[in-house]
Amino acid sequence: MRAHARGLHKAEARLKTKISRVMTTSRLLVLAIMAASITLLQGCGGNSNNITASTTGNPAPGVTLQAIQITPSTSLIGLAENRQLRAIGVYSDGGSIDITSQVTWSSSSAGSATNFVTINSQGVATGAAIGLSVVSATLGPVIGVLQLEVETNGYTSNTIAVLSVPYKTSILDAAYIAVAQTEIEGSYAVQEVNLDADQFTNVIPVPVALLASVPMPAGFVPNATVASQTNFLVAVISYTSPDVQIIDASNVSSDVANNTVISTFTAPVTQKITFNGITCMICAAALNPSNGQLLLSTAQGFYSMDLVAGTFTALPFTPTPAPAANFSLNPTATHPYILTANPTTGETQMLDLTTNSVTTVNSGLNAPGATALDLISDYGVVVDSLTNSESLLSLTNSLSPVFTPIQDVALCGSPTVMNMAAMGVSAASIPSQTIATLLTSQSSANCAGFQTFPAVDTTSLTTGNIDYFYGPMPSTPDGKEFVNGSDPNTITTFNDVYKPNNYGLLVDANQEWIARIGFGFLSNLAGSSPPLLPLGEVIPPLTLCAGTGVQCPTGSVVYLPVPSTEVTLSVPSINFGTVAVGVATPEIPVTVANIGPNILPDQISLGGTSSSEFQLLNSCDVVLQPHSNCTIDVIFAPTGSGGAASATVTVIAGTGKEPDVTQTISLCGNEPSTFTGAGCPTSNGSSSSAVRRLNLIQK
Repeated sequence: MRAHARGLHKAEARLKTKISRVMTTSRLLVLAIMAASITLLQGCGGNSNNITASTTGNPAPGVTLQAIQITPSTSLIGLAENRQLRAIGVYSDGGSIDITSQVTWSSSSAGSATNFVTINSQGVATGAAIGLSVVSATLGPVIGVLQLEVETNGYTSNTIAVLSVPYKTSILDAAYIAVAQTEIEGSYAVQEVNLDADQFTNVIPVPVALLASVPMPAGFVPNATVASQTNFLVAVISYTSPDVQIIDASNVSSDVANNTVISTFTAPVTQKITFNGITCMICAAALNPSNGQLLLSTAQGFYSMDLVAGTFTALPFTPTPAPAANFSLNPTATHPYILTANPTTGETQMLDLTTNSVTTVNSGLNAPGATALDLISDYGVVVDSLTNSESLLSLTNSLSPVFTPIQDVALCGSPTVMNMAAMGVSAASIPSQTIATLLTSQSSANCAGFQTFPAVDTTSLTTGNIDYFYGPMPSTPDGKEFVNGSDPNTITTFNDVYKPNNYGLLVDANQEWIARIGFGFLSNLAGSSPPLLPLGEVIPPLTLCAGTGVQCPTGSVVYLPVPSTEVTLSVPSINFGTVAVGVATPEIPVTVANIGPNILPDQISLGGTSSSEFQLLNSCDVVLQPHSNCTIDVIFAPTGSGGAASATVTVIAGTGKEPDVTQTISLCGNEPSTFTGAGCPTSNGSSSSAVRRLNLIQK
């Protein structure tokens, strides 16, 4: 009888449905707590990562601490990740200050002898084991709490960074996509895309998902991004440059550097190497969660990079390892290690980060191209870069890895290759309830495969306990066939903080669409005799599909546009904080950019109930020239009318289509003598409101 496999027998599917409901309730509780705590800072449009420092130093006489917000308030923390938490005190005058060093930190895991999240006296939280913990920050009678669920999708080099970011009064997931196909406004860009955009619109397919467009320095072609959830930074690498760009990804409206390149650091690399037809200097990158450093595979070896200081340290492996086109990190092993794949030399190697030793292992593949690990079960896979073969990997003893080569894995269409791989592991409060799904696909083609790996308590990893389904990706909303790009690293998985689900991501060859693939549909394919590797079973077209209703009952694939845009605004809202009556704030600039090829007429105006307390300085012409931008400056100068002042900057750009799209910037400011904490009114959520970080017009 088969060993227990996660998620595929009918009885198990029913059990998982119950578990899913429990998990959903738990995750909704987490989000409710986050939303409530974020709301504490909404007195002036603040969000989960924002500090409105109107109260500085010691509070004034009579000003009292009202609440403590723990930031970042993202509900998920990675296994082995060390994350600096901060305690923000919210005071009775509406101001807030950082009181991290003043609070007492603690964590607890109800009903368990294991504390899944540990925290030290400085507020550094560590994901110690899979499970759910409550972190507390206490100062006197005031307590702030944050629930953190430890999860892992592994740490594998790919080209797509996923980051949980503040959005309105909640948290959502955003992907930072390196767009190297076309220049935008004279330079290449990294696009921030809302992976939960379908939850904020009634229109399917999703019309708008872009949150920000981050231009790269001149001549820099971005190829891959890596995110640090700890400090909200995104590193960008280029295959053709030794430079690493660092993006401030705070997604806080009051952060003037938000979604801009704040640093450029140059790696000590001058040589190049070619993998899979791609020539690179820096070839792959992933984050080491245990120290927050960037791991780089380069043509001259492996480096560790400090994302803040920009220092590069050559890792002293002996003997020198082969350069890797792809690698996976296991930071939780007794001896943390890197598993590498080199399709040119045919080598698979294990790099011991404790002893710095290098072991070449026989994966049974001629051209190993990509790796993926499940850190909970210590199972993994290496896929071949030239064929549809793979090698299963058991690392229960990391010093003696066991490979099981599998030839001729079934696929759809041509070419006969499945060279892309990413391991998705669902979040759960108990390790045995996690579901590990290996997503595979093929570069320059459109077949997707789904392998459900066995549970933690399974003692062996064979084709007899891995179920396999595969099928072609559905057409994109513009009616075109979805085709992956040529880079086999353009694939990843993530656990969604907005919805309690595990997803896979693929990006089409033209970098116009992100395919978000939910793995939940696999449980509906379970039967008494599930299809096993390598033959598997073809997924019915109405199961692996995009859309809603009878066209797609499962809704398993959601296409999110990475659009060719015409007009963007640099911020959706401005929080001026608390300002004394009769005092004018410095000018806050907002960039209006036309990144399309057409001349666009524009109308820019200031309105709203308190518009007389704001000033708008408009340097934009009546038309926006192609690939150009202009600046409007906004000032808050309260006159003593009382309460929280709000207004709206409205930008209307005529695209030649009807109707014109209206974009807005919400303005908010408080007066210290009259502020009651009610704050500014929230957005009505319409398609032209400021709910999006970067409003835009589709071409």
